[in-house]
Amino acid sequence: MKLLVPRARAGIAAAAVLLSGAGVALSSATPAAALSACSGHQAVYSASGATASLPALNGSIYNCQLAKGNTGSGVTRLQIALNLCYSAGLDTDGIFGDRTRAALVAAQKKAFPNDSGEWDGIYGPNTRDAIKWPWFTEAYYSCYKR
Repeated sequence: MKLLVPRARAGIAAAAVLLSGAGVALSSATPAAALSACSGHQAVYSASGATASLPALNGSIYNCQLAKGNTGSGVTRLQIALNLCYSAGLDTDGIFGDRTRAALVAAQKKAFPNDSGEWDGIYGPNTRDAIKWPWFTEAYYSCYKR
């Protein structure tokens, strides 16, 4: 009987270690909503021949995001859209700072007037589909949703 007590304690200790390890694995898992930064841009073409340039990751405009602290041509394309379609007055420097975030929130408020949960200052798939983009032809540009 004395041998069972140490074995039981060892079993409980082993279970605690396994459970704590599982907890760490579960808590450190990447959420499904987490997306990689849009590190570049991609041309998109309309049926009428107009072209827009949207933030992209590895040549795809889908499943990437931009937020404060990001840099690069994806940010520049977002800044251009905010300037041309929302009169944001941003420097197109490719740096997602406080002014870019504020301009994006203003655009999100226009795109999602009844959904303040979308006013987060983060560019992702919902914002991409809801804000206006400048579409260029040889003669002019106009702003409309993708």
